[in-house]
Amino acid sequence: MGERQALLKSLAEDIYDNSPIKTPRISIFEIEYSGLISEVERIYYTLGGTSEQVPLNYGAWDAPLKDFYIELDEERHFNRYRFETLTSSIYKDYSNFSVSNYREYCLMNEEQCLKSANWGNNWRTNSSDKLFIVSGDNGDLSKNGSSRWRQRAFYDFVKDLTFFIRRFPVLRVSIYDTYNGNTVNEMLIKKRCQKSKSIPEVFREMYLDK
Repeated sequence: MGERQALLKSLAEDIYDNSPIKTPRISIFEIEYSGLISEVERIYYTLGGTSEQVPLNYGAWDAPLKDFYIELDEERHFNRYRFETLTSSIYKDYSNFSVSNYREYCLMNEEQCLKSANWGNNWRTNSSDKLFIVSGDNGDLSKNGSSRWRQRAFYDFVKDLTFFIRRFPVLRVSIYDTYNGNTVNEMLIKKRCQKSKSIPEVFREMYLDK
């Protein structure tokens, strides 16, 4: 877990019930039973998936709380592949985060993603190259692009299915979200550097009291 994710988790636990909960991954059976398998497969293969069965080995939640999960989405989560997932029909009338804002972040901030994730495991891994089209040259989005970006976008999409399959909300917080002229990223940096006491209250107002 990155420093910003850890800080956000600490903030959330300071102001909300953080009773331990089990967070098993969604299974292929649950997806099939929910009637969403066709859409999940469509998104996977649209993203360049190459496996016969959609992969579901996504990582741990940033902040698994009693009544919802929180994910902090930083630079690497906003690009053309995540935009593709956000066009899915599952997001029609979705209210746990602003899908329209997220689409805009993907369109406007891909260069920031490229600066943060154009090399090493941020660009490709053995796993991502097996599950998606093999990555092209580092930083080159003109052809195959990045298998790791594709994988990350797909796993974000799968995590969002938690709401539809288990009726358990997934609250997404973007570093590009703003409050009174400040981005979440700026507020997290301020909290880290200056130990501002106002950040938990701001976080509650922005996300938890809706």
